[in-house]
Amino acid sequence: MAKINPILIRDVSEGILQKIDNMISPPNSVYVAVNLLFHKHLGRAVLRKGITKLGNDLSGVCYGLYQFIKTDGSTKLLTTFHDGKMYSLETATWTERASGAMTSGTKVRFTTYLDTVVAVDGTAKKSSVDGVTWVATGGNFDVGNMPAGKYIIEWRDKVYVAGTAANPDRLHFSSLPIDGAVSWTDDTAGHIDIEPEDGAGGITGLAKVPGYLLIFKERSLKRWNGQTTFPEDLISVGAQNQEAIVLARQTVFYWNERGVFETQGGYPRKVSRRIQDIVDAVDPAYQVSGWSDKENVYFSIGDIEIEGSELSNCVIVYHLDSQSWALLSFPKDFRAWYGRVNNGETIIVGDATGNVWTLFEGISDDGADINWMLQWQENEIGYRSRYKELSRFIVFTERVNNATFFVKSETSDFEPKGKVNSNVEIITEDARGRYFKFKLIGSGTSAEIIGLEIPETNIVVSQQI
Repeated sequence: MAKINPILIRDVSEGILQKIDNMISPPNSVYVAVNLLFHKHLGRAVLRKGITKLGNDLSGVCYGLYQFIKTDGSTKLLTTFHDGKMYSLETATWTERASGAMTSGTKVRFTTYLDTVVAVDGTAKKSSVDGVTWVATGGNFDVGNMPAGKYIIEWRDKVYVAGTAANPDRLHFSSLPIDGAVSWTDDTAGHIDIEPEDGAGGITGLAKVPGYLLIFKERSLKRWNGQTTFPEDLISVGAQNQEAIVLARQTVFYWNERGVFETQGGYPRKVSRRIQDIVDAVDPAYQVSGWSDKENVYFSIGDIEIEGSELSNCVIVYHLDSQSWALLSFPKDFRAWYGRVNNGETIIVGDATGNVWTLFEGISDDGADINWMLQWQENEIGYRSRYKELSRFIVFTERVNNATFFVKSETSDFEPKGKVNSNVEIITEDARGRYFKFKLIGSGTSAEIIGLEIPETNIVVSQQI
């Protein structure tokens, strides 16, 4: 029987790449991986860090998360949950601010301008100069006269509000600051209606890029330069909600039912083609949310099923420099994201069960080991038409002490072939087929997956077709 060259898979720097025939798939890509990152140690897959609880337990779904940073450097971490109460973090305890209560069961969005923070939820609107005492009238935002919208943003020294119940297509704008405060009754304040006849639904979010304020609807995207919304440039790729719109460097990334898109004010470019099987597995009813640490873009996408595996509380990660994708799974469903400045920058997330977490802190998920998985691309090992008999597999890892190696021959199920407990693990087991899939599943608090080798002396090619 004929022999062929050994198979050596020692590079996964391309990350996840799906819906591509294995004849043209890059050899340094994988079909799917869970809780492994590809940009930490180029060429290897590295287990993500864990999550650590921030503050005490609250209750219900997190509907808002924000850090108010004043020009004097003082900060206040703010959150709201399903009860509509406003909480601030005092040392290590979330403290209720009764005067800042919002409407129960509504998402709360924040923005900072004129050294003041404002919170809106579509019905209530309140502002604060210290993050502790909240007012519903007056202040630097003229909050009593401000429209009761769902979305708020500052752009070019004006405050913009959208998503009012009476006019879901209307974009309101304030005056320029006068004596340190904006006005909503001044002659220079006003509004514009964003093509209510376009059939794209009401406004779902606001964002800004250099030169433009972006106005999202469910099925369209408009841009405003302070003078025109360019009606001739209607873009029919909108965003699901405000939380699914993320600014990373000078680019806005956002989730649409077709995937993740990026724009700097021009026609959006789809960047999630590489993970299309994951995109297709997302429940259309799930409210996607995200954030960027200026190195990666993160989106919570809920529970999915892929290749027969059910994965909970998933997050997709796009690395801006390598443009590679990773898939993470957590013990909690993250509903709100924000960046926290506190002796460095970290990401904080609010979940659906009354907790706020610091992301990628520690080596475990609140004390529990982190489950991980890596499935390489399908491999024909030469000609697809010929049967191959494999009898030895060598798995290369670091700091892995609880993993199992699986092989899938053609259309059969994945079969466990052996345990991986050392940096170089030799597994002597047989597999026969014309094409194969290889998978490694494990758990722990640290791990690096280096690669896989099938020695040439252990590959026999049959002449049978």
